[in-house]
Amino acid sequence: EFALLRALMERKNRVLTRDELLNLAWGWDFDGTDRVIDGHIKKLRRALGPHADCIKTVVKRGYKLEVDGDENQA
Repeated sequence: EFALLRALMERKNRVLTRDELLNLAWGWDFDGTDRVIDGHIKKLRRALGPHADCIKTVVKRGYKLEVDGDENQA
């Protein structure tokens, strides 16, 4: 799930298809279906706890990490 989270974080607020996420997280030679992403997103949301809602499902398109602003800026 770390590779998946990293891919989402590096492209925050951008919709990524399942195929794009597979390629970014596991490479072009991954031998499985794009639906494996759904299971990993579910685990990732569980691990994020109260922040799980920042991973948005975009129906018929994919997923995105939705970030309103950068809380680290002072």
